[in-house]
Amino acid sequence: ALHGGERLRVVERLPHGGAADDGAAILFVHGWACSAYGWRRNMGPVAESGYRALAPDLLGHGFSDKPLGDASRYGAVAMAAQLVEVLDALRVERALVVGHSMGAAVSLRLAAAHPDRVAGLVLAAPVGFGGVARTWWLRAVTPTVIEPLLAAVATRPLFALGLRMGYGRLDAPTERDVDEYWAPTADPNFVRALRRVAHAFDWAVGPQETFAHVRCPVHVLF
Repeated sequence: ALHGGERLRVVERLPHGGAADDGAAILFVHGWACSAYGWRRNMGPVAESGYRALAPDLLGHGFSDKPLGDASRYGAVAMAAQLVEVLDALRVERALVVGHSMGAAVSLRLAAAHPDRVAGLVLAAPVGFGGVARTWWLRAVTPTVIEPLLAAVATRPLFALGLRMGYGRLDAPTERDVDEYWAPTADPNFVRALRRVAHAFDWAVGPQETFAHVRCPVHVLF
C-alpha cells in the first residue's frame, strides 16, 4: 500500500531455502503497458543465484491500482518515489535495479534521487537516452474525448497483434503471453490508465543533471 492509498502488486521469488545471501535483492521494473510477467524468464535464475527477486506492477499497470485522478502520479519522478515505498514496505535497504524501456527511465530517477537505495543499474532499451519514435502519434490518436471508448476496443486480438509487433522476428508470443498481457483489461480503468501514462510520461532525452547524480555502476543495453 502506498502513502496515497493505492495498492501495488509485487511478485517475489526467493532463493531455495527462502533467504537471500546477505539480504541481496534485485528489483525488476517493467515498461509501458507491461507488468511483472515480463520478467518471468529472469526471476527464476536470479533467485537460484541466491538473490531475492522482486517485480512490481507499476501504478496503472498489471494488477496494481489504476487511479484516474492526478496524472502526475504517472510521471517518472512520482513512479520512482513509489518504488522507494515498495522497497520500504518489503524491508529492502538496497537493491540492484533492472529497468526496461519506460521502467529504465523510472529506475534512473530512483538512482539519482536515492543513491543510498540503489547498488547498481541495468537499463535495457531505456527511455531517456534518445527520443522515442512515434510517441507523438500515440498521443495524437488518443485525445481525452475518446478515453471512455478505449476499453471497448482493447480486445484480445489487438493485444496479440501488439505483442507480435513488439517481438518482431526474435520470437513468437505464446497464447499464455497474450492472456497475461490482456488480463488486466478486466479492470475497465486499465486502458484509460495506459493512455494517461502515455500522455503524462516524458519520453524525451532525460536531463543531463539527472545522469550526473547517479553514483552507482550502470550497464546500458540498447
